[in-house]
Amino acid sequence: VERGERTWQGFSQPQADLTYSTDIKKWKFSNRNRLEYRFTPHGRRDLATYRLRLRLVAPFTWTCLKLTPYCSNEFFFEKRQGYRQNRLQAGFEIPLTETVKGGIYYLWRTIKAQPKWVNTNVLGLDLSFPF
Repeated sequence: VERGERTWQGFSQPQADLTYSTDIKKWKFSNRNRLEYRFTPHGRRDLATYRLRLRLVAPFTWTCLKLTPYCSNEFFFEKRQGYRQNRLQAGFEIPLTETVKGGIYYLWRTIKAQPKWVNTNVLGLDLSFPF
C-alpha cells in the first residue's frame, strides 16, 4: 500500500458467551460475559477483549403496543489498555409477532481515547427473530 492510501482488510473474530439469567421479584436480570479475539492479517493488530453486560428488563408493559422497558450497561476490557469502553443503554422491547421482537433504544457510548473519554449518543432500532 502506498503512503496515504487506505484499503479494506479482513479479520476473523471468534467469540464465546456465557450468560447467567434469573428473575428478581419478577424483574429479568442477565449477566452476559463475552470473550472475543480479533485475528488480523500478519497479527500486527490482534486484540483480545472481555465484555461484561448487565441487563434488567421490567416485569410490566406500557400502552397497547406492549412496550417493555429495559436498561443495560456493558463494560469493555482490552488486554493491552484495560477498561476501554462503556455502553449504557435504555429502551423498549416491542413484540411484533409471537417470535419476532422490535425495539427502540438510547445508547450512551464512551470510549477512552488518550488522554480523555469520547462520548457518542445513539438512537437506535432493533429487530430480532429466532432461526
